[in-house]
Amino acid sequence: MVNFPPAPGFRTSKRDHRIVIIDGPNMTNLGARNKRVYGAIASLNDLQNFCKNFGAALGVTVTTFASNHEGAILEFIHESAESADAYVINPAGLTEYGVATKHALTETGRPFVEVHFANIVAPPTAPRGLPVKRHPVLTPGRHLELTPWFKSTSPAPSLPTSVE
Repeated sequence: MVNFPPAPGFRTSKRDHRIVIIDGPNMTNLGARNKRVYGAIASLNDLQNFCKNFGAALGVTVTTFASNHEGAILEFIHESAESADAYVINPAGLTEYGVATKHALTETGRPFVEVHFANIVAPPTAPRGLPVKRHPVLTPGRHLELTPWFKSTSPAPSLPTSVE
């Protein structure tokens, strides 16, 4: 796992920012999934540790949660709403059907962003394309695809020394 050096000067605020990362159905099987689409990450635990270490280097507390059950995800969102500053969600198997999850995230009043390992708008034959076309419900037209450096065995890029 990558250990990130501290990034002094990257943030000027002393406030403790709390980001919650949620992984949906099928992400618990990350290490065994299609390497062409999901990359060389060995396990969901490795991904979660990567995110926590990266957050710590930025002075951000990262909390992670994963479940194959939408009800558990909803309960977690409800329980964390008071303490979270923002959410990052990979809805995975809930990409097309996670309406309840979208409502729960929206009702927190906190910002959230949807991310994916796969290129969910690419045709199935494209690199990182899924075998079926996806139409995201959580954030239609506003999702992020995880960048290739994250999924490769290459070293992560260095952190900037400051933000303008």
